[in-house]
Amino acid sequence: MEFEITMADIANRPRPAAQNLCKRCKVNPPDITMRHEAICWTCFQIYIRTKFTRHMEPYKVKKGNLSTKKLLLATSLGVSSTVLLDTLYWHRSLQIERAKRSKYDVCVVHIDETAVTGNATNTTPDTAATTTSVDECIEKLKENYPQFEFIRVPLEEIYTISGNTTVEEIASTAAGLTLDSTSTSPSSSTPLTKLCTLLSSLNSRASQMDLINILRTRLLVEIAKQRNCEAIFFGDTMTKMAAMVLAEVTKGRGHALPWLISDGPTPYGTPFPLFPLLSLYFLFLLSPVLVAYDVHWNVVMLYLSQPKLFLLGIPSVPTYMPPPE
Repeated sequence: MEFEITMADIANRPRPAAQNLCKRCKVNPPDITMRHEAICWTCFQIYIRTKFTRHMEPYKVKKGNLSTKKLLLATSLGVSSTVLLDTLYWHRSLQIERAKRSKYDVCVVHIDETAVTGNATNTTPDTAATTTSVDECIEKLKENYPQFEFIRVPLEEIYTISGNTTVEEIASTAAGLTLDSTSTSPSSSTPLTKLCTLLSSLNSRASQMDLINILRTRLLVEIAKQRNCEAIFFGDTMTKMAAMVLAEVTKGRGHALPWLISDGPTPYGTPFPLFPLLSLYFLFLLSPVLVAYDVHWNVVMLYLSQPKLFLLGIPSVPTYMPPPE
């Protein structure tokens, strides 16, 4: 049976996508290619905020429920955590605008490792430069996000607020390290001296950074418990999670992956981790789309100035981009 094609069918057929326009809004020129789809900054911002809102279902403002929850956001002052900070600020501001109140309060915590790791060349790629630069960035973030509380905690504070679990027990159980009596400092030593002595007892730099990552996470958990925070927000992307899976399996800690890469309860107790950026690649966030988020530009430039960044094979990232007006 043959069908006759009329002029109405031709008029109602789907129009081909316009060239050099965003594939979603068909209005603005494309600024970023995401999964083989060229979209503009506005649509990309909507995409990230939509992904983020799905993780915030437990923190919706409900009629008749006036309780307020506390959340902790872990920031390294890098690109991913700064985008997460800005998105969380947008979500909370939207609640206040629509419901005249917010369901949650946020405490932004930065774990300062500069006293242990040294200068910027020894830090991880997602860490800011020096202590002075960290202070300046945090002060600027306070100005841009006045609704949030910002605190900076040195890594050696793990000895002060770790509770009954000592750092040596954490190192021997979580990191699987065997420590002898020479690797511990006298009880009269300062927390920084104890931590430096513990790290110096490890043979390789990889073991030191592994222990630092574990202590950083445990310190964030203890801070969240002290402040009665229900959850800890991490800015880890799909790129970082993939590297973490390979690293943990290689180290024989594959059993910990269920609570390291997914939302939900952990063996540490009440503060459970949330990863709102888990479905995004890091290269998406590293693109000039950061202009659309109006994040603190000095934070971004500090990150882009890290020489290790270009070891990741990202030569297309410009060394200078004009700050947002």
